[in-house]
Amino acid sequence: MQAPSCILPHFCIMSVGAVAPTRLSTAKGVEGKIGNIIKGYGVSQAKPDILKDTLEVVNPQFMSNRLGTKELLLSEVSFRWSGNRLPEPNSATGTLANFYKMHSSTQDKVAAYIDNIPQQFKRVATGPKSRILCLEFHVNMDMYRDGLTRQAEELDTQSSQPGPNSRKRTVSESSASVSSLAKRGRPSLPKGISALGSRFSLCRRGTAPLIAKTQSPVTVQKFTISVDPANFEPEIIKSVLVLFDSEGGEERVVAKRLYRISDNDPDSIHNHISLIDNRLMLEAEATQLVLGEKLLIDFYLLCREKDVSVFQHIKFAQAYLLTEIPVGVTRCPSAASGLKVFDGEAGGMTWLVESKSASVVISFTSTLDHKARGSEDIQSETVHAFAHYIFGYSGGELVFADLQGTPTPVRGNDGLVLFEPMTHTIAGGSGLGDFGIDGIETFINTHKCNQLCIELRFDQSYPLQLPEDVPGPDSTNRSGSEGVHGTPDGEEEEP
Repeated sequence: MQAPSCILPHFCIMSVGAVAPTRLSTAKGVEGKIGNIIKGYGVSQAKPDILKDTLEVVNPQFMSNRLGTKELLLSEVSFRWSGNRLPEPNSATGTLANFYKMHSSTQDKVAAYIDNIPQQFKRVATGPKSRILCLEFHVNMDMYRDGLTRQAEELDTQSSQPGPNSRKRTVSESSASVSSLAKRGRPSLPKGISALGSRFSLCRRGTAPLIAKTQSPVTVQKFTISVDPANFEPEIIKSVLVLFDSEGGEERVVAKRLYRISDNDPDSIHNHISLIDNRLMLEAEATQLVLGEKLLIDFYLLCREKDVSVFQHIKFAQAYLLTEIPVGVTRCPSAASGLKVFDGEAGGMTWLVESKSASVVISFTSTLDHKARGSEDIQSETVHAFAHYIFGYSGGELVFADLQGTPTPVRGNDGLVLFEPMTHTIAGGSGLGDFGIDGIETFINTHKCNQLCIELRFDQSYPLQLPEDVPGPDSTNRSGSEGVHGTPDGEEEEP
């Protein structure tokens, strides 16, 4: 299928043509069924977003023309150059500008990639600024067929479950099987992990964040979250003033605040939780990101020691907190904060700030379901094995949930950045979406060891069961029962 074409330096033209029903070849007659599309993009657009846009155009036609029995997934498709030429390595996750630069750095590359334009598109490429990038949209049919097999297996599993008239099981009931497992002793743990759930006492419910569009000048003070490597206890480091104006800075960032953390809160951006509660929840999220990164480093070291090959190019998003302060021209809070005046004690709104990345999101687990989903490739297996490592390393006291990521360059390679994770802890209260022991039990019940887990012997060294001194599901004294019993509900805006 012909895919994006680019007119630099301002925008990209995307041309959609024929789909490849086999891994390396193009079937006759498919091109006419899919058709051609031209669409403009800025050179700062992320390549994964362009691939996603192409897929959204292809899938309805793919299904209506009965080229398959289920829609294509993002992990099952890719771009190649015209003539089935593979792109340069590690060029799939950066911006369109970086993609162009990587394929035009020499005259040989310009001739092989940029100037290799199919006849039907040469009339578009006229003039010095109308050089286009003609790519092909390919489908990996091996992965597609594997997906069909998994889909059929899931349907068989569902059909074997109790009928619709059966009473639905609660979280505690669904984890009742844990009581039949032998409890195991708990290893000596870093103090910060065992106390993570009690570090943030605000435990409420939330919903998924929204993308904000409000922008305004604001003066802020920067706070960086750190985790002590010896005991994993979070620390906050205050730095100099940082100014973001309406023109933006050298780095594009996304800033988030919370306006809803409970189902009882009004579903409106004009609703405000307290400044302190907002700050606590954002501190918790920043701590989860830092803790996740440190545990990921340890996981990679373990894989290296055991000589087990995993997907190496994963990282957690780097985040810091910014609190608005009345300095200089910003005597009033930003419009995005929704505040009319600064608070005498709490000051202004606190924002969680992350680097802006592609909008494509790959979901690996949800809040209460940790089984594999989508394509079970090396990247997915690595994330799920890493989740098992966290559970085992913490002695069953900590579970990372809602693991999701965006394709992005990591140390010069096509990789993945994980963001907005949630955690379940024995004490509960580690942030939005912490279900306490009930949440940990859902990991025990739904995680299925993959090939990496087995190669790393996690199925033996980190068995899926609670520590022996943690109350079982039938106990009335559930230390995590007052945690957050719901999904995260944070809504975000850009200042």
